[in-house]
Amino acid sequence: MHKFPKRGIAGILLIVIFWYLNWTLQGARTHVLFFPQWLGYALTIDAIVYVRKGTSLFARSWKRYIGLFLISAPAWWLFELFNLRLENWVYLGKDIFSSGHYAMFATFSFSTVIPAVLGTAELAGTFKWIQRMGKGSRFEYKNSQIRATFVMGWIMLALLLLWPLYFFPWSGYLSIVSLILSTTGGITDPCFRLSNTVTGGRLSHYGRVY
Repeated sequence: MHKFPKRGIAGILLIVIFWYLNWTLQGARTHVLFFPQWLGYALTIDAIVYVRKGTSLFARSWKRYIGLFLISAPAWWLFELFNLRLENWVYLGKDIFSSGHYAMFATFSFSTVIPAVLGTAELAGTFKWIQRMGKGSRFEYKNSQIRATFVMGWIMLALLLLWPLYFFPWSGYLSIVSLILSTTGGITDPCFRLSNTVTGGRLSHYGRVY
């Protein structure tokens, strides 16, 4: 076991303080308290991962760790763009902010999504019962099948946006993104890797994302 890092202590303090404030203060508050609370979660999870395996997202590269926050916000804003049409969720109290203030507070909140998700995924991967599950099923795709799946993803996305009441294929978006990542080498961080190799005109070793 490795020593619990200071960032983990800071993370726990952030969770305790801002969780308490979020549940005890009156009036609009979550727009300010959400970011530090979830930053605390991300740092705490990262510290636990470091204790369990001796490495973590932050430990491997603090610069790349900060980069996760920077790419998380625009990545989630894409979902928000889709939601303008789909109206799958709403934010209560949004009307009390100007467009500029809402965008600013929302961007800070959205920036915590990817660090929290990837940190949690890496933590899950430290448990032996998950490690015993193996690398999952593996498939081989011909180039023609890759192109067909890519096109099908766009069709599913179009159906989602044109007739959201009757079609709900969010998997179309995932098909597009995953195949782009696959054919370009995937994500290289070991905690979130599409274990793909392109050999002989075939995409092989398409495994579980961990």
